[in-house]
Amino acid sequence: MLRRVLWRDLVTKVGSFATRSWIIFGDFNVSRFPHEHSGGRPVVSRVMKEFEECIQACEIEDLRQLSRLFTWSNKGGRRGKRNELVTKKLDRVLGNWHCFNTLSHLQAHFLEPGISDHSPVVLQLQEVKSPIGRQFKYLNVWGSYLKFASVVQKAWQADLQSMHGSPLETVSYKLKLLKSLLRDLHWRYFNDIPSAAAHKRRVIEEIQNQLDSDPRNPELRDKDREVTAEVREAYNLEEAIYR
Repeated sequence: MLRRVLWRDLVTKVGSFATRSWIIFGDFNVSRFPHEHSGGRPVVSRVMKEFEECIQACEIEDLRQLSRLFTWSNKGGRRGKRNELVTKKLDRVLGNWHCFNTLSHLQAHFLEPGISDHSPVVLQLQEVKSPIGRQFKYLNVWGSYLKFASVVQKAWQADLQSMHGSPLETVSYKLKLLKSLLRDLHWRYFNDIPSAAAHKRRVIEEIQNQLDSDPRNPELRDKDREVTAEVREAYNLEEAIYR
């Protein structure tokens, strides 16, 4: 079994991290405790026992976790088939004792899964400082605007007869004018796309938070399917913006 090979490999790495922090995270494809299954089964399977033995042998433990308990679900079936919704905790973040002693502030924040069947996890190692200022960047999504070519033409055909300077200075002036027009275009037609995507995310997060507490609710499952399609469309537009 591939799991056993992974468990053995992890155990062999213990000595390399005796005096260093060691963090292991991802999809282990097995739960650790019975309550980490939506069915609440009191059974501890053989693979769960082997996973726990690996954790003990590696002398690692779960980091402090925020938000969701269940990190995976079958989404109630695929391709139109409605099956029983199953949720489990398959993803986790583990650290050795050196990690707990030196990086005790670490927290694993499991986010809402959105359109995926797994919840992403955020582990921030240090404070992130926002950069000062913001450079102008051309967004490919602007090209989808029907009158985009006319906006560029307006800048390039501007009356520059009263301006004296080299051809390079003339091009520089046109580019500055075009940048101003493109910013105005973005503000008018594309500024709300990330906001719309964020709104859709909040809607699906609320539904999935309710599902986390009541995974067998058929109405919530139907809403989750409907909003997932809307979120996917919003993601495509938002992705075009960030590209």
